[in-house]
Amino acid sequence: MAPVPAPVAPLVGRELLKVDLIWAGVVVALVLVVLFFLEVARGVGVPLFTATALAYVLGPIASALERRGLSRTAAVALLFLCGLGTMAGLLMFVVPSLDDEATKIPVFVEKAAGRLIPLVDRYFGVHTTWTSSKVTAALAQKLSSMGQEVAPIVVKALGSTASLLVFLLGLLVVPVIAFHFMRLSPEVIRAAESLVPPRYRPHVVSRFQEVDRVLGAFVRGQLTVGAILAAIYAVGFSAAGIDMALGIALVGGFGNMVPYAGTAMAMVLGGLSLLVSSVAPWQVGVAGAAFLLAQILEPLVITPRIVGTRVGLHPVAIILAVLGYGELFGFVGVLLAVPTTAALTVVAKVLLARYRESTLYLGR
Repeated sequence: MAPVPAPVAPLVGRELLKVDLIWAGVVVALVLVVLFFLEVARGVGVPLFTATALAYVLGPIASALERRGLSRTAAVALLFLCGLGTMAGLLMFVVPSLDDEATKIPVFVEKAAGRLIPLVDRYFGVHTTWTSSKVTAALAQKLSSMGQEVAPIVVKALGSTASLLVFLLGLLVVPVIAFHFMRLSPEVIRAAESLVPPRYRPHVVSRFQEVDRVLGAFVRGQLTVGAILAAIYAVGFSAAGIDMALGIALVGGFGNMVPYAGTAMAMVLGGLSLLVSSVAPWQVGVAGAAFLLAQILEPLVITPRIVGTRVGLHPVAIILAVLGYGELFGFVGVLLAVPTTAALTVVAKVLLARYRESTLYLGR
C-alpha cells in the first residue's frame, strides 16, 4: 500500500508573498514572450495560436469524454470527426447563403445611401452632391485600395515568399497541430506541475486554475452565447424577410465577444436593412421582437447560465484591451486581447490581495 503523503502546511506571511510574486512574474513573462513571438514570427505564430485556441476550447469536452471511459486519443479523434461533420454542414448550407448575401451588398449600399442622403438633407440641413451611385462607386474604390494596401503589408510582415508558404502551410496543418495539442495537453500540464517545488505546488496550481477559470468562462462561454444570439437573430430576421438576415445575425451574435459591439451592430445593420427594404409593419414587428428577445434573454438567462457571474472581466476593460492591443499589435493583438487581459486580471487581484495584507498597508 502506497504511503499517504503528509499534509502540506498552508503558505502564510512572507513565504506566501514570495510565491505569489514569483508566480505573477512568471505569468507576466509568459505573456510578454507570447506577444514578442507573435510579433516577430507571425507566419508561424498565428497558426500556432489558432491551434492552441482550438485545443483550449475543445479540451474540456475531450476530458469529459475521457472520464466516460474513452482514451484521450479516441476522445480527441471523435471530437475532430464531429468537427469535420460540422464544417461540412457549414460549407453545404451556410457558405452558399453567405455568398448569396455578399452579392447583395452593393445593392444594399446603394439603397441605403438613396434613403439616408435625403433624410440627412431634410432633417439636418446637410446638403451634399453625393448620390447612391457615387457612394457605391466610392465604397468599391475604397475596398479595392484597401486590398492593394493590405497585400504589401502582409508580404512585408511575412518577410518573403518562403515565409508566405510557411504561413499557408501552417494554416493547413492547424487541425493536425490542434489534435496533438489536445492529445498531449494532460501530459504537458503534469510535466509543468512537476517543475514546481512540492511545498508550493498546490498553491501555484490553484493560481493557474484561477486564470483558466476566468479565461475559460469568458472565451468558451462567450462563443456559446454568440452562437445562441446569432441563432435568435437569424430566425427572427429571416422570418421578417429582411435582406442579409444571416450575415447580420452572425455579425451581431459573435460581435458580442466585444461588449456592446454586437448589440450595436445588430441594431444598426438590422435597422438599415429594414430602411432600404419595402417591408410591412408586421415585418418590422417580427424583427424588433427578435432583437428585444435576444436583449432580454442575454443578460437575464443566457449569460448567467453559460458564462456565470464570476468571470471577473469588466466590459470596459475588455473594450480598452481590444483597442489597445489592436493598436500595438494589429490583428494578432485583437486575438490576444482577451486571454492576456484575463491572465493579467488574476495577477492584479493576487498582488492587490498581498498588498492589503502587507505591513505597509496595515501600518504595522
